[in-house]
Amino acid sequence: MLRYQSYRPAPQKKTSRRIVLLDCIDWELTLREAIFAFLIVGAMVVLGFLIAGKIEQHVHNEQLKYRRAVQIDKDPSQFSWALRTDVGDAFIEGHLKTVDPVSHDLLEGKWMKLSAAHQKYQMHTRTVTYTTTDSKGRAHTKTRVETYWSWDTYETESFSASQVEFLGEKLYLDDLDICGAWRDEKVVKTGHHKRVVFYVLPTDYDGTMFTTIQNKRISKGTPFWIGRDLESAYKHCISSCSVLVFWIVWIIFTIGAVIGFFVLDNDWLED
Repeated sequence: MLRYQSYRPAPQKKTSRRIVLLDCIDWELTLREAIFAFLIVGAMVVLGFLIAGKIEQHVHNEQLKYRRAVQIDKDPSQFSWALRTDVGDAFIEGHLKTVDPVSHDLLEGKWMKLSAAHQKYQMHTRTVTYTTTDSKGRAHTKTRVETYWSWDTYETESFSASQVEFLGEKLYLDDLDICGAWRDEKVVKTGHHKRVVFYVLPTDYDGTMFTTIQNKRISKGTPFWIGRDLESAYKHCISSCSVLVFWIVWIIFTIGAVIGFFVLDNDWLED
């Protein structure tokens, strides 16, 4: 007995419809690419807020340290009390004076710090490559030896005071990081084609420091801002643009990531 089996055609695979939003000469933007790019931007924004929150919290903690710090305005008795009691963080304004200044036989005056570079004016040679063009327009590469003169350092010396006086108390100079100190340059000729270049720091400065006082001593690396008063130093410390800088860098990075995504071959999105 014959059986008849009905024939059913195989189902055809559906093809996705490619919706083009923007078509340029060698590049096009599809709807799916636009949606995926929107998701990338959304993810970057969420991640950016998380990172910015961490940065803002760190800045807040740093600023809290400055807001709680003791402020001493040119008062020797308060500074002496702060050292005796290990007061902790403190802004202190006052006059900084070198206790044991340094000098050099070739230079007049005394200084907080001094460095000397002994130099000679010497002739040197160098090989220079250049290109010439003949009458037929053909380029030719040639070399020649040139001479030139320069001041060359062959020996250096450095001298520094060990102690300074600040509001009646002696401090170690190594504990201070003097910010904004411009070293004066002084040149002394010592012979034919010979000289010594001196870089010096004066012995006295007015300014403000921020330090942590422990064990009757200021902290290592204490910044001392030359010419800043107490209020100016305080505002300098609590001001911060870290979050703003982060968002500028993060936005540029996000734009770069989206552009990089568009440049890639994203045919897999249309499968």
